[in-house]
Amino acid sequence: MGSSTSQYILTFTESWTQPNVVPSVVDKPKHDPLEGFESGRQERVRKATDEDLYWAKIPPNRRDYCADHLIEYQRCRKLNYPFLSECEHYKHEWDHCQNEDTISRMKEFERERRLLKRDERKRLSEETAME
Repeated sequence: MGSSTSQYILTFTESWTQPNVVPSVVDKPKHDPLEGFESGRQERVRKATDEDLYWAKIPPNRRDYCADHLIEYQRCRKLNYPFLSECEHYKHEWDHCQNEDTISRMKEFERERRLLKRDERKRLSEETAME
């Protein structure tokens, strides 16, 4: 638990002391997402279509890669209303997908941060070599 807090403090401190090494969570990554992957990467695709999400009345903030699990969970809840315990496995699948999505986003953020730090080190070494 302490390591996650200290990692947050380090990233927060870096955002003030070295703002060019901390990636923006709003903008697209500055580096090629395939950089360092010789055989490519598996593309993440949302299984549910926009039409499915519209008809299932999924709110816009829930329309992510796990929306198909959420649709199944809501469908089960509607069919088994008083006995919602029947839908626990759908809820577990949706929660697991959300967790995996969060972990992958954290890994992408960390990858981008490390690449930005590497670029900064290269820039600084080039500047010192010119002097």
